[in-house]
Amino acid sequence: MKKTEISGSDLVLLLEARQKKTINFVLVDIREQSEYDKKRIVGVDYLLPTSSFYDKSQEFEKHKEDIIILQCHSGGRSFQMQKLLKNMGYKNVVNLTGGISMYTGDTI
Repeated sequence: MKKTEISGSDLVLLLEARQKKTINFVLVDIREQSEYDKKRIVGVDYLLPTSSFYDKSQEFEKHKEDIIILQCHSGGRSFQMQKLLKNMGYKNVVNLTGGISMYTGDTI
């Protein structure tokens, strides 16, 4: 994937493609636990809150070469984390524009 941003409708299609095993990526919610507990996208692989990113970043390093899609509530925090991960050497980090607030797929 060569994009740096995707829309909510793009993510719906990508999650469907991942189920069919035609693409592989890691979907990361970077909101806080309380936000995640209220509503989350079906298919999130990791909850990696920005407030505890450095505490949990070592367990996430195995994904440096993977496609990583970041999402938050509206896209701002995930955009900041996208820049941070790229500076840390992550190769393919994508931001969900508009975050979960603009996502139309399945949530729980």
